Amino acid sequence: MLRRVSVWAPSARHACSPLPKMASLINCKRLHTNGRISRFDCWRLNAQESLGQSTSLRLLALTKETPMRTRVLACLALAALVGGITPPPPVAAGAFPKQVRIYRGSTPTLDGRIAPGEYDDTTKITDFRTWTPQFSAIDSSADLDATVWIKHDGTDLYVVFDVSDDVIYAFDIDRWLPANNNKAHELTREGWPWFGDGIELLVNARYEWSDGDNENNKGNGASWQMVASTHKSRLGGLGTGGLMEGEQRSDVDAWNTYQRWILNGDMEAVSRVKDRATEGPGYVIEWKVKANPCLEVEPGIFWSPELGEVKMGLNLAVADIDEPERGEGNFGNFHHEHWWTGERDKRTWLKQWGTMIMVPGGKPDVVDPNPPGTIQLTPVVDLPLHAVSVQVPEAFRDDVPQNMTVNLPAGFSARVFAAPGLRGPRQMAIGPHGVLHVANMKVGRASQFGPPVAIGSRPPPIEQREGQILALPDDDGDGVADGVRVVADGLWWANSLAFHDGDLYVADTHEILRFSDGDGDGIYETRHVLIPDIPTQGQHVTRTIAIDSLAGKLFVSVGSTCDICREDDPERATILIFNLDGSGRRIFARGLRNAVGMAIHPMTGELWANNNGHDREGGMLPPEYITIIRDSGFYGWPLAFGHQVWTDFTIPSYVSALFPITAQDSADVARMERPVALAPAHLAPMQLHFYEDDAFPEIYRGAAFMAFRGSPNANVPGMKVSTLFVEPDGSNARIADFLTGFQPTIGAGSWARPVGVVSDPRGHPYVSSDWVTHMILKILPYSLEARFRQVSPERVAAGQSLRIRATVDVSGLVEGTPVEAIADLSALGGSKATPLVREEAGTYRLEVNLDIDHSGALPILVEISQRIDGELVSVQLRHVIESLPAGDLLIASESLAPGWSLEGDNTVRLSEFGASGPTFEGNALEATASDVGFRG
Repeated sequence: MLRRVSVWAPSARHACSPLPKMASLINCKRLHTNGRISRFDCWRLNAQESLGQSTSLRLLALTKETPMRTRVLACLALAALVGGITPPPPVAAGAFPKQVRIYRGSTPTLDGRIAPGEYDDTTKITDFRTWTPQFSAIDSSADLDATVWIKHDGTDLYVVFDVSDDVIYAFDIDRWLPANNNKAHELTREGWPWFGDGIELLVNARYEWSDGDNENNKGNGASWQMVASTHKSRLGGLGTGGLMEGEQRSDVDAWNTYQRWILNGDMEAVSRVKDRATEGPGYVIEWKVKANPCLEVEPGIFWSPELGEVKMGLNLAVADIDEPERGEGNFGNFHHEHWWTGERDKRTWLKQWGTMIMVPGGKPDVVDPNPPGTIQLTPVVDLPLHAVSVQVPEAFRDDVPQNMTVNLPAGFSARVFAAPGLRGPRQMAIGPHGVLHVANMKVGRASQFGPPVAIGSRPPPIEQREGQILALPDDDGDGVADGVRVVADGLWWANSLAFHDGDLYVADTHEILRFSDGDGDGIYETRHVLIPDIPTQGQHVTRTIAIDSLAGKLFVSVGSTCDICREDDPERATILIFNLDGSGRRIFARGLRNAVGMAIHPMTGELWANNNGHDREGGMLPPEYITIIRDSGFYGWPLAFGHQVWTDFTIPSYVSALFPITAQDSADVARMERPVALAPAHLAPMQLHFYEDDAFPEIYRGAAFMAFRGSPNANVPGMKVSTLFVEPDGSNARIADFLTGFQPTIGAGSWARPVGVVSDPRGHPYVSSDWVTHMILKILPYSLEARFRQVSPERVAAGQSLRIRATVDVSGLVEGTPVEAIADLSALGGSKATPLVREEAGTYRLEVNLDIDHSGALPILVEISQRIDGELVSVQLRHVIESLPAGDLLIASESLAPGWSLEGDNTVRLSEFGASGPTFEGNALEATASDVGFRG
């Protein structure tokens, strides 16, 4: 049955008085206000702010014709018009980046049917399950889906929703109204379409908002909201127990608005319940909105193709109700409701809107640069990087190699934050009071890839589990951990942790635990197995968790048992989803070989993950990927990778593991989405972290940091941290090396293996290394650079008096902050803390007399340090003075002298090169003699 449905427009609560007339238009770069503002109302962003560009703003100066009503108009909310209120800075409504381009197409027939080809010329919005749930907790959205098409014909805007819904309110179930429900919207109680299955469409033609606006619906062509549902029409109730409607509303303004916008045909909607037998369960709602008067881009100016491309705010919503009152909720307890804005609890705030761009012309023919079945690595950005010395506090110098460098962008520095007590530090999280916590996974007799007690089908007794969660406080604020504190233990192979509502969640290989700190001392004494029986056998036994606090969900990645195979356990190579109490266990996504890094995007609330690809396709394939994880999504393994690229079936072991290929296999591969980003193969992506702070330059805000642990079969150097610059919807991805230098060249050994990355409340990242060097680095957005301008002398004979003169130039110092410049001359027999003298800004001098009584390579160590924004930043320099022996050097007589060894190739080699050893050029010498008792 086809119905002309009830459409409520344009405000959520009341109709609104007209906007004041426009008096003048002025341009400005930035808006600065002081004192009382009473004549300025709204702002508009001309040029979207982008990296490295300034923002141009236009200020609309409005003059009130009449005093503002004392009654608060919730939909108008012209807070800036009230005397004494200073308006907030202007912000773009469409800054939230979910964005669609609306093209010109043919004029469709408004009949609730999508005829073949009728909407092929439109923009299509899918991925419904990534839309944002609202109001009440959603047990599952598996029974609800939607596809949306939007276009214009040069005069009118058309929007059509194709909704799949297993239970249609008022048709498959009785109607009910929450007449006595205080939580219900007032319009709901009066019988208007906010209760039941339905669609809401919100448009802000002005593309503007301010904090004073609060709710968006101004009730005119500048900003409005429409609602339509399957169960109501202007002619009366439809469905079981229909309610007659059409009587005058109790709110006169609302009734007048309804008559103005709906009865005259400026806004129309048609709904049709689909034929369940031929189309499946659900309904179609089709809209028509006249650009004049509904899309008023400026006062008195309505959108038309002659205006060119114009940005407007856009929200879309799909609501579903399957059962009566069932506890707390809003709007009559929706079973669930999803919004195409991405921000929870902000559905009607202009600042949270998505963006639609009205385009005058038709939809272009686009050639996909990366069609299914092809591989294209994500474009690389050069930051660029330069070498900086790793600052190693003296207390850590027995645990961390000296004189190491890493590569960072200009202006950044690295220091060792923690090392003693760490053994295999993996993923990290910031706990209460901003304290860094880390999973100390490889304690005791653990190897690089296995715990002390081998992984099997059953966990060992708890007393044999040596893994820990460590807290690393920095109470004195010197940028170095005060020590390590075991806050939870008895863990088998714990890799990941997270905090929620004061509790500590830990992902062990076989279970997920929740620890509580009952007395607030930072030790989590209470242990509760939240989720038991995580599969453990085979390969890939680390587990990663991510908590979606707003949705009340917990995600667990469970890797595959093998390189390539058909899994017997359906929970392997998946991401599982649970309620925070451990209930509701189900598979959220499949086809992920080993998703070690997972994170909830801070803007969209979507789950992102990376994946470690299979091993036997050579050094170039398959690329590692980072992508958004969709509910019920399939991500390729073991059949394919990337954007529907099939696994190489010329590899015999892969053929025997996977053949025969089934129709379901082909269907799964065909629905694989293009990953957000592809990185070179075998880099072994680890922890994924979105940067939300402003300590770093603006380009990093919203970017993702990801640690790559590296792999021996990679064709490019791994062991690094990269930055993924990407829009929140996953578009426009670019990747850049941010922290490198742990593996100097391909095939060379590495001095660290990055795994974890997280930032503290000040916006300073930490990077953990779980092998070779067990440490945590802290990355600071400041750096000091220093060099020796001159050092004299370069050489001296042992036994002589030495007058050392050195000049050090330093850059990056902050004026007005004390600087400490100290030289360690202990290798030369001098003091460990000899101060340098400041000659001028950035220049320090060392001048000292010493008696040199031994030969060898004698290092001078200089450290320049300064506290910047509370962080201790330092740079270290090393210069070697050669102390030559005063006489002949005995290498061998009856035997080799101490410190020398005979190698298998008849080479005498200096094996111990200390402060008292000889000084020479080269690293070995050939000796021949007939009167000594060794070959040579």
